[in-house]
Formats: sequence, C-alpha cells, structure tokens
Amino acid sequence: MVWAKIENQQHLHLPVSIPEGKALQELKQQDRKAYKFWFREIKRQAAHERWMEKAPFRTPARLARTGQFFGLAAVAVMAVLVAYVAYLDHPWLAGVLGVLDFVGLAAIFANTDDPH
Repeated sequence: MVWAKIENQQHLHLPVSIPEGKALQELKQQDRKAYKFWFREIKRQAAHERWMEKAPFRTPARLARTGQFFGLAAVAVMAVLVAYVAYLDHPWLAGVLGVLDFVGLAAIFANTDDPH
C-alpha cells in the first residue's frame, strides 16, 4: 500500500518567484546566503528552461546522426564483403551486393523529413 502511494506521487516544481528590486535588496542585506542561494536557483532554472526549449530539436538530430553513423559503418562492411566476393571470382554476386550497398548508402542519407 505504501509503495503504491509513493509510485503515484506526482511532483510539481513551481518556478522560483522573482521579488521586486527593493525586496531583493533587503534580502541581500539581511541574509547574504539566502540571496546567493536564490540567485543560483534562478540561474539554474533559466538554464533548465533553455535546455527544455531546445530539447525537441536537439534529440531527433542526435538520433539521426547516430543512425547515419551506424548505417555508414554497415555500408562500409558491406563494401568490404563485395570486394571479398569479387576477389573470390564471383562477379554476379559481387555486382548484386554492390548495387544493394549503393541503394543502402542512398537510403541512409536520404531526406526523410519531406512528407512528399
């Protein structure tokens, strides 16, 4: 029962409120540590908000680059296989595998963002 309540708990992080200039000066004069803590939290919140605003654009691009890297590695391995098959004097098989390798290379770097 206790674990179920803990798992269902939701966290609500409210933004740090920014007091007016005079109240901020009073806080700075009265409690220097509280002022530094508040200022550090404001900077952390601003950095977090900037990161969250850019995350939807950053993550898909990172995944696409990773996929392109692994796809290029697979195409390179396939090219080595084509060269080995050609070395073994099987030109038709090497030709078919080479065409598939070329199609795979084109598919890796094709622009898939365009819906048309």
